[in-house]
Amino acid sequence: MVEFEDSVKRIERLLAKAEPRMRAAFLRMVSAIKSQFTLNEIAGFIEAGSMAQALDSALRSVAIIGEAYVDEFILAAKETAAFFGRSVQEIQIVFNQTNVDAVVAMQQNQLRLVRGFTDEQREVVRQILIDGVRRGLNPRDIAREFRGAIGLTPKQLQIVANYRRSLETLSADALRRELRDRRFDASVRRAILRDEPLTRAEVDRMVGGYRERLLAHRAEVIARTEALRAVNQGTAALYSQAVLDGVLDPNNMQRIWNTAGDERVRGSHRPMNGQTRGMDEAFTSGNGYSLMYPGDPSAPAEETINCRCVVAVRIKTALGVTDE
Repeated sequence: MVEFEDSVKRIERLLAKAEPRMRAAFLRMVSAIKSQFTLNEIAGFIEAGSMAQALDSALRSVAIIGEAYVDEFILAAKETAAFFGRSVQEIQIVFNQTNVDAVVAMQQNQLRLVRGFTDEQREVVRQILIDGVRRGLNPRDIAREFRGAIGLTPKQLQIVANYRRSLETLSADALRRELRDRRFDASVRRAILRDEPLTRAEVDRMVGGYRERLLAHRAEVIARTEALRAVNQGTAALYSQAVLDGVLDPNNMQRIWNTAGDERVRGSHRPMNGQTRGMDEAFTSGNGYSLMYPGDPSAPAEETINCRCVVAVRIKTALGVTDE
């Protein structure tokens, strides 16, 4: 009997390579959007009331992150095929990225990423315009706020606004922000002790640094989450194709859920460690949600964001290989 195991370490190696590429793609996308227009041009759009139309043009660069997902999906599928060929030499599998199921999966995830980010940025712009009017900013200052906020979520934009408010009101909360630039702590403490307001230039500099750190944090989260999805989905697509082609027998295949095994594992995933399922069966989280693989986009965000679990595939007898 041929024993084959798609090891956890192999999946982790794929993720270790995919994550920095996804992070770079996200930051490249943000940079491309920011570079579409100068501050003067953005200020002009704001004065003319045409910021929404200008944003739609700039957001064409969102395609960068969708394309990166497809690249990682295909790479994972091809690497899995090559790994299988090395492990079970009697059978060779070649991933066909034009097969219908794979194409649909890739297109759906491209659309999910593009729509999700586009909708977020439209809401971010709306909030910036409202906040700019409330604070009495001129169009150029609002344009600067817009440029700085590209890539953040509406929730993160509110976090930035709260940090600015803490600095302006000399609240000690400003010193409790995990992502703050601690080099400014002495200045903030001195201002609080003396009850002397920080200058606008000082606040803007501190907020700008905080915003950049939030963007870097988001890039890390997206890299981990989307790399996990792409690698797991690409791997699943390869096995699905092999089953449909009659190369593998699904009755001889098992999928095993593996957590990272440390204190950071989310509570709902702890009981999933070691769960075994067939190729078309979903795993069940501690909260009762069904997931086909870690990062499954059909599951709620609380089950997928920053997940570090992986699924291994075990094949006992390859089709066409007999016991001797």
